[in-house]
Amino acid sequence: MTDQDGSQSAESHYELSRLLAKMGNLDLATKHAVCAAELVPGNALYYRNGAILFDLQEELTEAEVWLRRAEAVAPDDAETLALLVTVCRKLGKGEDAFFAARRCRELTPTNAKSAIVMAEVLLDALQFEDAAAQLAGFQGPDVDTMKTKISKAEQDLDSVCEVFIQAWHDAPETTVASSDFIETLLKLCDWKRSHEFVRQIIETIQLNLTEYR
Repeated sequence: MTDQDGSQSAESHYELSRLLAKMGNLDLATKHAVCAAELVPGNALYYRNGAILFDLQEELTEAEVWLRRAEAVAPDDAETLALLVTVCRKLGKGEDAFFAARRCRELTPTNAKSAIVMAEVLLDALQFEDAAAQLAGFQGPDVDTMKTKISKAEQDLDSVCEVFIQAWHDAPETTVASSDFIETLLKLCDWKRSHEFVRQIIETIQLNLTEYR
């Protein structure tokens, strides 16, 4: 088989893969995607197509492998990086997701989609202000949805903190629970909230000492 024949055959497998995916036959679609990539190694489009299909079937580790192949061939492809962010987030690889999102954002600074992708990663880390800042200057329904998501997540965390702080005020002797809560806040890099909570603990201890004396 000549290189031209191989390329034509790979293209046929690729197109058939896409058609089968639209029909819902993901298993067969994946087989044709793999065939396309094997016939023409080093084609980022074929690698990305295979990754999408593995992702759809929740084969996330394999999806990441294929996206890494696509990234190696075309490191500046924003679409591949955006997909890599999604897969890494599903795998719980926050740091990898962040680096891919940052690179995607650098490549397409005026693209709302890349801004949303970066905001999603920052929201995972509960970096609300930074997440919202990514959306500055962008408009549209997807941006509005993301802004609402950030606002709700911050409100939800505020509610949890208020409940915990009230519980601590009711039973300040629960030092273990207090320590766990502070540790959680620090892991989330929520310095402001953790500092405020520690301040309240110190004030309560000082008050108790004064009363004891």
